Order: sequence, then C-alpha cells, then structure tokens
Amino acid sequence: MLEGFDEMPEIPVGTREKIMNEYESKGLTWLQEKVREVDPDYFSEVDIKNPHRLVRALELHAAKGKPLKELRTKEKLIVHLRL
Repeated sequence: MLEGFDEMPEIPVGTREKIMNEYESKGLTWLQEKVREVDPDYFSEVDIKNPHRLVRALELHAAKGKPLKELRTKEKLIVHLRL
C-alpha cells in the first residue's frame, strides 16, 4: 500500500451484478473455474476461497479481456501518508 496502486480500468455497468448473480446461483466452484479459465496465472496465486478477489478478477477480465498480470503495469500512483 505504501508503494501505491496500479491504475485499473473502469468496470462496465452491470458486470458485477451479472457475475454476482452467476456466483449466487452456481456457487464458489463456478467462480473458481471461471477464474481458472480466464486467468490461470492469477488463479494459481490467489486465495481461491475468497469470492471477492475472484469476482474482481472476472470484472477486470470483462473490462479489458486481459489477465490481471497484464493490467499490473508496475507504474504506481504516488500515495503520500502523513503521520
């Protein structure tokens, strides 16, 4: 967090709702399989029991059609903290 955050694309309207509806009707296994299908590298490193992270990966894939690894540009936004 001290190094900043990658800029991520905006998620198309309705994308989260669509993914969440599928997740609610088909369960965690469906979510895991979808992430494994569209982004196997991220799937191998993410906590696959955390639906929030899996949904986010699918949202980003829907927005850009790319795996998360390609969206991580290493160009960080500067975040200044004052203590």
